[in-house]
Amino acid sequence: MDIVITFKSTHEAMKAKKHVIVQPLEGEIIPTPREISKECGFAILVKNSSADKVMKFFEDNRLIYSHIYEVINEGGKKRYEENN
Repeated sequence: MDIVITFKSTHEAMKAKKHVIVQPLEGEIIPTPREISKECGFAILVKNSSADKVMKFFEDNRLIYSHIYEVINEGGKKRYEENN
């Protein structure tokens, strides 16, 4: 499953990016999908992972994020489900 992580600021997104791209999370920086957040223009997309694994990684590395969403593909259209 693909996961999108949002942030409150560009600074937090860029700090997290430095960690995610060197770890085995397959993360990349993307423009934040407007349907999920207007706080920061950048988000991180992590492919083939789970929300639990991503949350643990962020906690272990003391990285700050705003929300974590699971990407649901329904008939070629993406839907984002917030993970609480």
